[in-house]
Amino acid sequence: LVTYRRDQGLGEYHDHPIFGGQHSPGGVLALYSPLFGSLPEDAPPNTLQTGQVLQTGGGTLDEGVADFLSRGERPLVFTLGSASSYTARAFFRHSVRIAQRLRMRALLLVGRPENLDGLPQDETVLAAVKAPYQDVFPHARAVVHQGGIGTIALALTSGAPMLLVPFAHDQPDNSARAARAGVAKVIPAWRFGPSAARTVRTLCEDGAMRLRVAEAGAAMRAERGADRAASAIVAAAQEGRRAGRTAPSTTVTHHLTQSA
Repeated sequence: LVTYRRDQGLGEYHDHPIFGGQHSPGGVLALYSPLFGSLPEDAPPNTLQTGQVLQTGGGTLDEGVADFLSRGERPLVFTLGSASSYTARAFFRHSVRIAQRLRMRALLLVGRPENLDGLPQDETVLAAVKAPYQDVFPHARAVVHQGGIGTIALALTSGAPMLLVPFAHDQPDNSARAARAGVAKVIPAWRFGPSAARTVRTLCEDGAMRLRVAEAGAAMRAERGADRAASAIVAAAQEGRRAGRTAPSTTVTHHLTQSA
């Protein structure tokens, strides 16, 4: 882009939010856990790694989802979050077949109403558009998802082992880190199909992995990332008031590919 702008006589563009100017001189908050990675050597000045900021508080579970979770064995939970819900139909069809092969219950969180088309709804499979992960994952036998960093964190703090099926963006990197930590297994999206049932069964039967997930989740909760981030913002505001100026702005980032 720099070369193109120079050749076109457009000059430099330092403040483009991707190519320059994205880090505040007042400080940068890296909102991810050291379990995923430490700050890189080229992190911007005044960067604070707060620990993972977790979504808390939950929401109101749909009555059908709440009823499904409350009866029978723990289900497998299949979800792709928001990033991949536009290409999700094959994923959820495969998910149903995996659950059927394993004779396990399954909850599918499909992201968009049109993704419900053709999916069974019976005693063993429930498909819903969405539900708050922090309320669902503690009931899961295992979670199969796209490898978003927030989804990984909520699964860990819920004690659920994971099969990660990365599609794009930071998901392959996040997934590789989780696999190296021994809390997940990974299958590329193009290989995900009914044959993944064997891997899902392994996850469900791997007591050592479940222990590692529990330990990692406890460590992540203890980081209190949201508290540390809030304290840093309040401190910056107080410093600004003492100096008689507007408090410096603070940049936040939670994607590892941006800051690790």
